[in-house]
Amino acid sequence: MTKDIYSKNADYQKFQVLKTNRNKRRRYGEFFVEGVRNLN
Repeated sequence: MTKDIYSKNADYQKFQVLKTNRNKRRRYGEFFVEGVRNLN
């Protein structure tokens, strides 16, 4: 899923948590990819 964030709302806050907190990523079963290069 790709999601563009344009303002600081609940989605923005969730992505900030996923970006910085390993325990939350594990709890949600999600990961965060930031950047413009392709994943191999």
